This record gives sequence, structure tokens and C-alpha cells, in this order.
Amino acid sequence: MFSLGFVLAIALTASGSALAQLDGDYPAFEPRVEPTEDGTRGTGTRGPVRDGGTCIADGAEIVLLVPSDSPLTTEALPGFLAVLPLVTESGVDRGELRIFDEEGSLYRATFPLPETEGAIALTPPEIPDLEPGTTYDWSVRILCDEFDNSSNPISVGQFRIAEPTPDVRDALGDDTCTERAALCARDGIWYDPLVGVFEARLADPDNDDLDAAWKSLLESAELGEYAELPLVGRWTFDE
Repeated sequence: MFSLGFVLAIALTASGSALAQLDGDYPAFEPRVEPTEDGTRGTGTRGPVRDGGTCIADGAEIVLLVPSDSPLTTEALPGFLAVLPLVTESGVDRGELRIFDEEGSLYRATFPLPETEGAIALTPPEIPDLEPGTTYDWSVRILCDEFDNSSNPISVGQFRIAEPTPDVRDALGDDTCTERAALCARDGIWYDPLVGVFEARLADPDNDDLDAAWKSLLESAELGEYAELPLVGRWTFDE
């Protein structure tokens, strides 16, 4: 398992503070109702497919920080956030991020597990096959046993690529939704604002304003119970 300092160093060196401004208020997510390619609304489905397992405590689970409805991201796809439980078995040191659709995996890679419980950001490389308007699944798995998936806890969420609405696009100018968290969260974009506030807090952990912004965003998506957990860091996957 990697150390806390190593993960934080990656996060701060790679991005610094990604949040440009809070737009005068704290970000609050407002789901955007729009049809998907097949005419249905996308949902977050953030619950575990399998909790427990052989290497985490009974009742522990992986929690994906995703809203229960309409989880949108821009084409930039800044990353995914998950709360990982402590591993109780020595020698287990890998997790797995997977992105997939009905046809199968579009991306799959492992990452080193942190030594502490808390929220981690997982940033995949660019995935050219992703299409706007299509709902995709993503999962995080702890590899208790790399040869027996029935022993591995896993949680699955969803995302869909969407553009900011025209008014918000104009207001953004040259900024991104990762930098303008409050503006884009109100526009129904989830992943970009979440990663923006997360990275800003990593860069400035004692900033009360950023702490309040983080709590506001999670509470608006009914994820407030996880707002007090430590931020472990960020893992960026190679191409």
C-alpha cells in the first residue's frame, strides 16, 4: 500500500488547486433532467454490488461519491471519487478501476491502495470511445483475491457525458467546470465540480471556505455523511 504523503505529493504536484473560484457561494448540485440516447434518464446506482469480502471488516463497503440521479460529466472526465475502507488482511495492496458499457470493458487498470480510510480520486487517461448522451458504468474493486472475484468487494456507479447548458457555457468563458464548481454544479454537472473542490482541499486543507464548499456539495447530493472523512489523495493512471 502506498503512503499518505506519496499520494498527496502526486495530487499537489500534478494539479495544485484546480478550483478557480466559488462564484460567491458554495456549490450545490441540482440534477439536470435530460433524456439519454435510449430515451431514459441516467441514474447514479452508487450502491455496492458486493460488500464485505475477505480483506475488509464485516459491514464495510466501498462508497462511490456519485449522486443517485443524473450523474453528468463533461468530455474532459476529470476523474471519479470513492471512499475506500481499511484493508484488514496483510498483503492486499491493489484496487481496480473499471469503465464499461453493455458490450464490456472500455478501460481497466489497478491502483495501489492507501493505508488509511478515506476519499480518493481516481483519474483515468483519455478514453476516446466515450460518446455524449450514453450512460456508462464505472466500478471500484478491492482485490482481496486476484484469482477469485467472489472474494472482492465492489461498488458500481454511472456517468454520462454532457455539455454545460448554453448560458453556463457562455459564463464559463475559458474556464472549465472543474474550476467553476458552483456554476456547473447548479447546471447539473457533478464529476467536474466534485474533483475541483476535492483537489482544492488537498492543496489547502486548512481553508474553512473550501471545507464548507465540500460539505455543501456532498450534502446537496445526499452524501453528507461522508463529508468529514479524510481526503487521502489522488491517483492518476498512465495512458
